[in-house]
Amino acid sequence: MVKPRSIINISEKIDAIFAPIIKSIAKYGVTANHISLLQVPFVIIFFFTLIYGIPTYALIALVVSLFLDILDGAWARVTNNITKKGHFYDKVMDLFGIYAFLIGAAIGFPELMFVNIILGVCTALLYFTNEYVKPELYSGVRSFGLLGLLLGNLYLFLVMSAVLAVAMLLFKIIKVVTHRVKC
Repeated sequence: MVKPRSIINISEKIDAIFAPIIKSIAKYGVTANHISLLQVPFVIIFFFTLIYGIPTYALIALVVSLFLDILDGAWARVTNNITKKGHFYDKVMDLFGIYAFLIGAAIGFPELMFVNIILGVCTALLYFTNEYVKPELYSGVRSFGLLGLLLGNLYLFLVMSAVLAVAMLLFKIIKVVTHRVKC
């Protein structure tokens, strides 16, 4: 399936913003995969600061991790170095970040355990069944988590993410069932 034009437009705008910086740094051998792997320490910092209830540092680490997630794709496109290996790294880092967030939230906020379990299952199902090269709205776990940390209501935003995830799963099931009925 082809990516929607709106997603392509956003990617092109991001690429245009970062292209001068990427081109100047890429000549030193830095690749998109290096940028993907830079997320690891920030995800770990985020995980522990979320568990220990240090929201300011958790928020900073999450913002840096999300920025690097955006940057690695732009890096690959601008340097014209899109590879299957890079796509794999990106998926692994996305899942690493999502599950670090869910586990950290479940430990740091035990009242969110049920919501986090729903999100974990939905994220896995949506992520691995998505038709796009990179799912743009798999369940929005980290994005809603960012809003929750910014606005001080993590529970509300994770519940919103869970509702979105369940709705997307139902949509996929209906799509598959109606497709099979037509065949």
